Amino acid sequence: MVIASGGALNVDVKGYSQTSGPGAGSTLSNQGSGGGYGGTGGAAASGAAGGNAYGSASQPVQRGSGGGTGSGTAIGGSEGGGAIRLTVAGQLTVDGLLSAKGGDGLQDNSGGGSGGSIWLTIRKLAGAGQIGRYRWRGRVV
Repeated sequence: MVIASGGALNVDVKGYSQTSGPGAGSTLSNQGSGGGYGGTGGAAASGAAGGNAYGSASQPVQRGSGGGTGSGTAIGGSEGGGAIRLTVAGQLTVDGLLSAKGGDGLQDNSGGGSGGSIWLTIRKLAGAGQIGRYRWRGRVV
């Protein structure tokens, strides 16, 4: 399988919506905390606790949770990231991007959504692209 340069398998902000999901962020005094997933979400300055950690580190298959609401009219944002699960019998070449980022909190004082998951089962990895936040150059793993 090949993800070509300039190509992407992108499930950014395709997870749970704001205040939803098993690790949803919370709100206190119109300030929202971050959504949790593989770890606890970030707390808000108001003291609103970050969303709970959930999921599996070795078999990540769940979507990310949404962040908590802030003040003013909700305008979107704060969604969790989606989930990617790939099984490739041979080589996966990534010269482009595989991504499952959570969304920024767009509403005033809202929390961001948690990232989702990327689970790869492959024989060999090659390329000069990016998987999540990790970038490599010409290495074969």
